[in-house]
Amino acid sequence: MKRLGLLILLSCMVFLSGCQQENHSEENRTDNNIVETQEDVSTIDPESIVSVQCGQFDYAEGYSTLPSLASDSEEIIYGEIVAIDYLVENGHCRTNSEVQIIKSIKGNFSEGEIIRVVEDQGVVSVREYIDSHDSESAQEINRSYFEQYPDEELGDIYIQQLEQGDVMAEKGQRNLYFLEKSPFYDTENTYCRLAGPDWKYTEISDDNFACTQTIGMQLSGNYRLKTFSQERESEGEIQTYTLEELIGQMEL
Repeated sequence: MKRLGLLILLSCMVFLSGCQQENHSEENRTDNNIVETQEDVSTIDPESIVSVQCGQFDYAEGYSTLPSLASDSEEIIYGEIVAIDYLVENGHCRTNSEVQIIKSIKGNFSEGEIIRVVEDQGVVSVREYIDSHDSESAQEINRSYFEQYPDEELGDIYIQQLEQGDVMAEKGQRNLYFLEKSPFYDTENTYCRLAGPDWKYTEISDDNFACTQTIGMQLSGNYRLKTFSQERESEGEIQTYTLEELIGQMEL
């Protein structure tokens, strides 16, 4: 994977007005203090997200052209997210998306197959976030960040993490992915983005794609594609492409 590591995780918590929700997210605790939840950002009241943490990653290799990125990619697919789960381990969130392939542009997969794409982002309850830390002292420190909230509310308020310039993955979202096999999560057919949000393309309307980072850098708050669509009066203000135009630029 080209990512070297998380350089900056903004430790300043963005505290918004919290509101209590009735439904707790389902969770499944696995080994090594990993907490898995089937919560979906689209089902969470934005007012209950009390902390947004944006990280910045350094990559071992940058890409200045689409052909160079396409050349290094093991798989290039146009696909739709059909299922999502979030995991948090020692305070670090990730999203595992099940992506159904609509069109395989490079690689060995076929239309209709489902692969898993791992991204460094997620939304988890504050309770899950605190419990994921691997020592009692770390849990106590992180609990102190939310001292204004009683224990009984911690399952109903949320932390959101994502890479700077990224957009939250959601069910139904369609993207053009440039992928490599994930070296960290070695389950079958599990991939990661070769260059994060920088060279990922998100479909903002029918056969109308924009660079994910271009979208993400214009967002604040919950970093959802829906928010981007609602806030924009015109899509013509940013560069967009058809899928065939993007494929034509790859020089495969």
